[in-house]
Amino acid sequence: MKVKICGITRAQDAQLAVQLGAWAIGFIFYEKSQRSLSVAQAKAIIEALPPQVVKVGVFVNETIPEMLSVQARTGITIFQLHGEETPETANGLPSFIKAIRPKNEGELTSLSGFSKASYFLVDTYDSSQYGGTGRRVDVELAKAVKSYGPLILAGGLNADNVARAISEISPFAVDVSSGVEASVGVKDPLKLQSFFKAVALGKES
Repeated sequence: MKVKICGITRAQDAQLAVQLGAWAIGFIFYEKSQRSLSVAQAKAIIEALPPQVVKVGVFVNETIPEMLSVQARTGITIFQLHGEETPETANGLPSFIKAIRPKNEGELTSLSGFSKASYFLVDTYDSSQYGGTGRRVDVELAKAVKSYGPLILAGGLNADNVARAISEISPFAVDVSSGVEASVGVKDPLKLQSFFKAVALGKES
């Protein structure tokens, strides 16, 4: 089971996540997010990460030129689209994760247009924010996303519920941000360690 740690704003949090076995590290380039960071901050953190770690740039309704510019300046390796991006925009990128916050299963049909997506990330719907809500996603909706491609499961995961979520949904990877924080944008070392231990238990169940 692969683990993506998102909303990273500090080098020490990224390094600990990698030491614990993180597959991917997420950086938010959306200024309205409380976990956003600058291009310079992201570049400094990314340069210290091992090459095999996937570096994810999270964007919301951004233009292709701007996203490619951020990639060139920071070294992110894949884009995560967390807004209302069109298939035309998404499929014009070299590699991307399409995030969806579905209210119902009928909304999942839009995923078929994102033919070049490497992964689909399902998060909890909230009318006021793009992710980071700390609320669990609907199990059946998450399972339905798997028919469109590899699933990254997000939405309210923490050390107490991730093992059960893995057992119920069997995603390709799990994504956590607020569930391992001491405060917004600052990861808690003990919560990170507990999360990875719980993921290992979920794999075995």
